Amino acid sequence: MSDALNPARAYRILGLAPSATKEDVKAAYRDLVQVWHPDRFPADSRLRVKAERNLQRINAAYEVVKQLPPAAGAPPPRPGLRESMIAVLGLGDLRDSAVLEVPVRALRRSLVILGLDRAPDRSRRGAVWLLGGVLVVVLAAVAVLLLRRR
Repeated sequence: MSDALNPARAYRILGLAPSATKEDVKAAYRDLVQVWHPDRFPADSRLRVKAERNLQRINAAYEVVKQLPPAAGAPPPRPGLRESMIAVLGLGDLRDSAVLEVPVRALRRSLVILGLDRAPDRSRRGAVWLLGGVLVVVLAAVAVLLLRRR
């Protein structure tokens, strides 16, 4: 595209608010590319030409938005569940050590034995989360006990 996009227009093209996180920008870009990729349309068709134009516009918008700093009013990125549990249980130093290797193997083996290693259907999802939460608490307690013995 010959003319430079302003950030507000780039966000509109991607269908995002200016407070969107970098992950939101990347996800929106990938979704739009998947929808408008010219290879999805027959060669020499009107839709393929339209898709090529839209993809150029999407690419230009993505280049503008990904170079912008995070929005000042945007909330800080939230840590995932794993990082939260590590922080709450104080296991940050143990992540790279082998202390948790045995409990993790035990958890995986328990999930296989119980048949919960596959993706759960909606009817078992709550039970899997409950069992997973209980196992995490038990494994954390075992790790704390092991650390106190040292």
